[in-house]
Amino acid sequence: MNKALEKALARQQEIVAAATAENRELTDAETREFNGLQAIIDELNADESAETERGASVSQTKDEETPEPEETEEPVQTDVPQEVVDNDPATDGRHTLVESPDGSTEWVLISPYLTKNTYDYTNLEEKAGLKRYLENGKKISYVGADISKDNGTVDFGRLKTAGVDYVMIRLGGRGYSTGQITLDEKFKENIEGAIAQGLGVGVYFYSQAVNQDEAVQEANFIIQNLEPYRGSIKYPVAFDMEFVANDEARIDGLSREDRTNVALSFLEGIKAAGYVPMIYG
Repeated sequence: MNKALEKALARQQEIVAAATAENRELTDAETREFNGLQAIIDELNADESAETERGASVSQTKDEETPEPEETEEPVQTDVPQEVVDNDPATDGRHTLVESPDGSTEWVLISPYLTKNTYDYTNLEEKAGLKRYLENGKKISYVGADISKDNGTVDFGRLKTAGVDYVMIRLGGRGYSTGQITLDEKFKENIEGAIAQGLGVGVYFYSQAVNQDEAVQEANFIIQNLEPYRGSIKYPVAFDMEFVANDEARIDGLSREDRTNVALSFLEGIKAAGYVPMIYG
């Protein structure tokens, strides 16, 4: 094997092995280096293939006077260590590719502690535009709808008749530039309308908290506004943090660790108040 090719493959193996040993995903720098090495490997493989073809052509010219039976040229094999193949984040089944708002991508390790579902997807069907899951011919799934001021005035009776079982209602949010917390202008109307029709109810909040104190402030705002409806909240209270398309937002400068700490503070505050916390995604 070409020495440069061997060196590039070995370095890829080192990168993946280090991340695997620490039970973490590849960093941005490691991902860029891994991809750069792959480009070098592809180029070296192409060069070897071309060299092999040139050698075969010269040999054929020399042997034209005494032709021999043609032999089928076998593809050039690259001796990639099995450990590298097994630890490739694109194929190991333990990573998922995440794309950031700036277009950069990163392989993120999927937590091995997450419980895997046991659904039989042949039991999933669509009826009247809504998907449902059956067991022994009986529907055991639930259909939900996201409701906010953007939906205008909602007829919750028609939603229920259409097959909707529960709603996740936007309680409010924090301005992505001003940082001001506001109640969704349709929140009271929406939650009371859903409760009146016997729909299951959960809520979500659009967070732009930039630190843990602000996350706690948001959680307390939710708890205060849910108090009149506490007995009717059977579904989760969700944390919804999103980047803003085509504009700058207060959370743009947060690191992954910052966002994690903000989310944890929010969720812990909601849980302490007796509600089921959830990440909205």
